[in-house]
Amino acid sequence: MIKELNVDLTPVIVKIELVARLGASGMFTGEYSSRFKGRGLDFEGYREYMPEDDAQNIDWKASLRSDEVLVKIFKEERNIDVIYLFDVSASMCFSSTDKLKCEYAAEMISSVAYANLSAGDSVGLLMFSDDIKAYLPPNQGSAQYFKLTQFLKNPKNYDGLFSFDKAIDFLLGHYTTNSVIVLVSDFIGLHQGWEKRISALAYKNEVIAMMIRDPRDDYMPPENMEVFVGDPFSPKQFLINPVWLHDAYNGEAKVQKNKIKSELKKRGVDLFETSTDKPYATAVRNFFFMRTRK
Repeated sequence: MIKELNVDLTPVIVKIELVARLGASGMFTGEYSSRFKGRGLDFEGYREYMPEDDAQNIDWKASLRSDEVLVKIFKEERNIDVIYLFDVSASMCFSSTDKLKCEYAAEMISSVAYANLSAGDSVGLLMFSDDIKAYLPPNQGSAQYFKLTQFLKNPKNYDGLFSFDKAIDFLLGHYTTNSVIVLVSDFIGLHQGWEKRISALAYKNEVIAMMIRDPRDDYMPPENMEVFVGDPFSPKQFLINPVWLHDAYNGEAKVQKNKIKSELKKRGVDLFETSTDKPYATAVRNFFFMRTRK
């Protein structure tokens, strides 16, 4: 179990002016708006069709009654529930850099959540391993940000085995539709059938995956030395020499990651990928900026 966390939860995204660049609710409006067209909108009335209007908004029945081509007018509800589904299992408590993956992820969640709250959206947090470690229902305001950071800073909320099923079942029981689920994980230790669980979650919710990896998750250098390696989900340890295994390890790591990326893409899940040896702020900003252009 982690005894202390090295985290700075200062909202980094404020420093890079993400909120100002994307506008008040720009972070999640790209694919979310198109996939849930008509949801989260209040009908206000009709007006005459203009050439620049989307023809899908024409109400043909109302148009026939009035002898004019009319389009529906909607007032957008700006508030969105954004729930961070944060994998805090043992593999996320590994590091070959200055930051554990979970520390790096906690700082990133803190920053992006601050931007969500600044946009007027509601933010929630579910921390999971093989059990639900902590749950903060979505809410707004500075008090909600304080509660979120207290959960992220608590070392008791980290470590354990890994179970996608429990976390997703919990969310499906609480949020059946129209939420934005941000899944933060290294995607290591996935069990057979995880793809179906993601599909169930993405059926009526917007799902964004944020893959946080340590450099050693993807690449083993060919260093001629004997080292002990351990399975994060069991007490097993092995004595290896990286020279013997680095080609096979690196090849398998690439195959596994490509499969995960392919399966997420099939299910319409946007993927943000980063590594703990790289700063995340600009990359996160660019990722969400590109989503607004969809």
